[in-house]
Amino acid sequence: MPPRPSKADDTNTGRPNLTVVVPVYNNAATLAALCDQLKEVLQAEGISFELLFVNDGSRDDSLHRLSELAKQHPEITIVELAGNFGQATALLCGLAEASGDNCVILDADLQDPPSALPLLWRARAPEVSAVFAGRRGRSQSLGRDLTSFLYRTFLNVVTGLPKDASMYVLMDRQLVDAMVSFPTGHPWIPAMIGCLRAPARSVPVQRMIRAEGRSSYTGLARLRVALTGVACVLGYRLRTSDEPYLQRRGKEIVRAVSRARALSEPSHSV
Repeated sequence: MPPRPSKADDTNTGRPNLTVVVPVYNNAATLAALCDQLKEVLQAEGISFELLFVNDGSRDDSLHRLSELAKQHPEITIVELAGNFGQATALLCGLAEASGDNCVILDADLQDPPSALPLLWRARAPEVSAVFAGRRGRSQSLGRDLTSFLYRTFLNVVTGLPKDASMYVLMDRQLVDAMVSFPTGHPWIPAMIGCLRAPARSVPVQRMIRAEGRSSYTGLARLRVALTGVACVLGYRLRTSDEPYLQRRGKEIVRAVSRARALSEPSHSV
């Protein structure tokens, strides 16, 4: 990775300071509250932003709800996928469309609290490419917490990622571009960041109890995720692929992109 520009240069590029990338799968019930909370936090911090939602083949009325929200909030960009491709693919598609100098990814179910975003933002530094929300507290069953811990420990050992690294992570522009061009047939965001040896840190964040509905991650789905992460790391180390995932599959994945009508302006300098 080439030398990173200073974080002080964020406001000189013509881009918004931040793109918030949110994968959406059957999250209609929480989208309005998530949008309101994100805007409140980012406007209070004076961060210019774009809200980018990736609808990953939702079976409820998430897409309709996003379209209605976009009429009220011109900062919203909607990426509609042609089916359900999974969280990692949805996030890659979102990162590929993001316009911000920095990007943060978080879940749509409000378990990743938008109120923690300023903590990640203030932890940026010229020598840091990624700032993770380090999970704290019990937000799921003991068994799920244990398996998550074991998986994160594996990534720490083989890639050097922080032991508490989660999917709630802020990345600078250079790392975002590297992620989009990352050669793999098995994308998984934390594993890709670790493979790139991107300088990272974490800040403690209390993960919230799920407000609505049930997680789509069954035990089998969680096993698939873990195996995908392992395959991502091993594939990169063994150079089993030299082609970015979206370069090979992007045309069949993205159905439509509805661009934001306006990007927010900072209320004060950052």
